[in-house]
Amino acid sequence: MVAFVHEPPCDTGGSCPDVVLDQNPATLEFYQRAMGAMLGFSAGSGPYCVMGADQIADYPIARPAAFAGLPLLPGTDLFRTARRVSAATLYRHLPAYRATVPLSTVDEEVTVVALGESSDGKSTVAVCPVAGGEVTVEYRTANGDDLGVVPAVVVHSLGVRPCAGACFEAALPPIVGAEAVVAGVRVQVLAVPGPDRITICFTR
Repeated sequence: MVAFVHEPPCDTGGSCPDVVLDQNPATLEFYQRAMGAMLGFSAGSGPYCVMGADQIADYPIARPAAFAGLPLLPGTDLFRTARRVSAATLYRHLPAYRATVPLSTVDEEVTVVALGESSDGKSTVAVCPVAGGEVTVEYRTANGDDLGVVPAVVVHSLGVRPCAGACFEAALPPIVGAEAVVAGVRVQVLAVPGPDRITICFTR
């Protein structure tokens, strides 16, 4: 259930599968995160998921004509939207999405298509099991809902740290040789075969 109340302030928030919203969000991102919580997405961390910290990598959107004359309360900017939910969060919470992702083994090369640009059936996340959880890698470009992000090869961990959602670990530049070590696994960029995809490898 989604409930809107007319007059702010009120005790807004979400409790899966319900959410209560008022008309005084600082930005549209508040609504987006509340709807994510209603869908069961846990709070995560970092600048590459709407379920992470707020007002990071957000950007203005055009005001719909129907709302051209809508007055905004002081201190609010409703028509600013957030980056998309991360592939790591989708993998963590959506069984149907998780079922499409084969687990990667150490020393295996994996090509990952940018989350907002996949149209050819290629995977949008690479996942490597580690002690206590998993390490995920996705490619994010400044496209569509991610218009405000800095393009990067983004590494999250799942289950490794005391975080209910996807824990942000690193943002690597999309260049050959960029690498990070997370939970005992080295993530390295091996190739950039196109503007919408990268090839990575997990090594010990």
